[in-house]
Amino acid sequence: GEHDLWGKNQWYRTAYQLPCLVRWPERIPAGTVVDHFLTMVDIMPTLLGLMGIDGSGREQGKDGSALLRGEKVDWVDEAYIHHSSLRSAGIFTPRYELVLRSNGECMLFDRVHDPEQTRNLISGPAHRATARRLARKVIDHHRQVASPALDWLNLDLIEEGTVDPPSPDGTVYRRKHLQGNTLKRPKATFTRVLTTPAGLLKAHSTYIVSFDYRSKGLTGNDSAFYYTLRPGNDRAHQTGPVRWRAAAGTSGHREHRLSTGDRGDFVLIIGIFKQGALEIENLVIREVRPAQEE
Repeated sequence: GEHDLWGKNQWYRTAYQLPCLVRWPERIPAGTVVDHFLTMVDIMPTLLGLMGIDGSGREQGKDGSALLRGEKVDWVDEAYIHHSSLRSAGIFTPRYELVLRSNGECMLFDRVHDPEQTRNLISGPAHRATARRLARKVIDHHRQVASPALDWLNLDLIEEGTVDPPSPDGTVYRRKHLQGNTLKRPKATFTRVLTTPAGLLKAHSTYIVSFDYRSKGLTGNDSAFYYTLRPGNDRAHQTGPVRWRAAAGTSGHREHRLSTGDRGDFVLIIGIFKQGALEIENLVIREVRPAQEE
């Protein structure tokens, strides 16, 4: 499928932008086209508005019946993403789409100049202010509706991540804090806490990955924490997965050296296998430069 994906619950325009056809000759003029954003939570208050019925006052959506009647009204074109996993959240505006993900694999697309959403701008310094502004909108919205995503939503998802340009010591990526918890998810298998952006690690380079961890427990003999360095989706040539177990309250440090060879598509994945809870702190990926090899 598009973006090499298959199935529902993706984060792109083609999964979220749906046609909506409404016919009511007595209320809606034939041929009416609404170019504004309406979302699923707007459907009920909009239909109630067309029927002249007041809502309960607890609706989270907006009444767009005036738009269907062809009237001019003040309308904010913003649509918020509530992903079924509760580990992703985002916003559509006429110009941008921002997706925040708990594993750090965030996305920012320019919907005007890149309508097919092929260029992720999240790591570009020129777009950092836009990402921050939209991230604040997402967080404020989730606060208003008391969303479960608030347990991981924060501006660190935007403020941290790719270091561009790399710092003098070769640091190309950093995260202060990450967490994941699948203790109450009995059917969980491989759950990612972090996936670094594609294209971060260059070909013919050597990197050192280091991070501190704190275990909040594992349930079952098979459960474990893991990390792997994988070129794209090529599991045959990945480094790992390296698995480890740690009792609740246990802390430690992990460090790994990676030489990418001729592959420029490696990503770092950290996660939980089956049931566990893990916190990651002070994650750093640093490129080892020739002078440092001596």
